[in-house]
Amino acid sequence: MSSKKYEKNRKETNEEKKAEIISLSLPQTLIDQIDNIQNDIGFSSRSEVIRNAIRSYISELRAEEVIDGLLEGAIITSYNLKAGAGLSEIKHNQLPLIRAFLHSHFANTDKCLEILVVSGPNEKIKNLIKAIKSQKGVELVKFTLIP
Repeated sequence: MSSKKYEKNRKETNEEKKAEIISLSLPQTLIDQIDNIQNDIGFSSRSEVIRNAIRSYISELRAEEVIDGLLEGAIITSYNLKAGAGLSEIKHNQLPLIRAFLHSHFANTDKCLEILVVSGPNEKIKNLIKAIKSQKGVELVKFTLIP
């Protein structure tokens, strides 16, 4: 079944029926992206897109919490050039964890993409991810675990 049909035919859960309404301020570019996702995938509303994104984010955070021992994987980041100095300092302080990295500038923008290949103890990798996420100008941080 296509995702469009799935989302439009999906019944609301009890949790969704009891959902609390909140107010959220977003830049127009993000609203446009939400609208595009809604139309492309077939979500029934903007709220459904945002709920799905939040569930995914929470799931990702929980996955990071339960992993113990040695971690090996990739940290993918997208950020504004202005965040570069802070991120450079973080990377230099964590060199023992970083096995390799790729840096690229997006064409016609002030944005960069970095992929860090990391290996090390769970807590140190988590702290590195938290430090990157906390930097102003960082737009995306995604950790992919290599089993």
